[in-house]
Amino acid sequence: MPQNIYKVAKTLSSRTNIKTIKIINDYLHTHLKYHISLFEYQLFDCYKMSSSEKENLLTNYINQKLIKTYNNQSLKEIITTRHKFNKKFYPFLNYKWLELNGDNITDFYEFIENKEYIYAKYDLKTKNDTKKIKIDLKNYTYVYNDLYLSKMTILESVIKQDEVLERLNPNNLSFIRFITFKDDIIFSYLVTSKEDYEVTASNQIIASINLDTGLIDSPFYDLEKNIYEEHPLTKSPLLWLTIPKWPRTKRLVSRIKDTIPDNKYLQIDIVMTSDGPSLKDISTCPNYKEFQLLSLLNHQKLIKDIFN
Repeated sequence: MPQNIYKVAKTLSSRTNIKTIKIINDYLHTHLKYHISLFEYQLFDCYKMSSSEKENLLTNYINQKLIKTYNNQSLKEIITTRHKFNKKFYPFLNYKWLELNGDNITDFYEFIENKEYIYAKYDLKTKNDTKKIKIDLKNYTYVYNDLYLSKMTILESVIKQDEVLERLNPNNLSFIRFITFKDDIIFSYLVTSKEDYEVTASNQIIASINLDTGLIDSPFYDLEKNIYEEHPLTKSPLLWLTIPKWPRTKRLVSRIKDTIPDNKYLQIDIVMTSDGPSLKDISTCPNYKEFQLLSLLNHQKLIKDIFN
């Protein structure tokens, strides 16, 4: 028996009155019949579920089938390359950007003029390093050459976050994640960092947003299912926060998905700037773990309820 199965079963047993061996047997049966991984079994508390609930759980196995059925992966090159992404989705970006090509130093000067800071990024999104640069017009030629030679060729103006989300966490950009399926927005939730630097998988906390009202209608959770009713750093209350410009934001998401009609199952991330919503990112591989967990914790919805 793999050691990690025993370890997880023992941990779950310590939280319940269920014997370790019974949890092990249930997991093995669940894994073989419903393709539920050990991580999913623990994350979604599958030991509490009926056979029907397990059958209808959104797992990686089912998520991959949805992706294969409803998405055209030719979009992947565009959404993983910043200059292609920005060109295709420029109408939905609420900020200015510039690509350095080695021969556009005049454009660079005009871009940085009257700015205090800019962000420099690699073209490939897999290289997620971002450099915040203080503008010094006296040395702009040196800065241009340094960025170009280091391949940080995508420049973006600094986004000023909406004051509601700025109060929540002023040290990073929180964002709204939308899940779309076919012609509908089926789920939305707020993602922010519980620490003083940008959102990562290990520091993020998430809370569901009511699609009709834009109201945060649940506590925040991390993926260990810890509950946060106020932000750990700012002590700002989290529950009942209302996302500003909500109808406008949903219209933007609908317009974005309509530009890529060959992809029917999307994850669309939106940043709320002081000037309104702005596209942050798109994925053709939605993070099923986050919204299935929130859905279970708050509404007890399973896959048949979500994908009708």
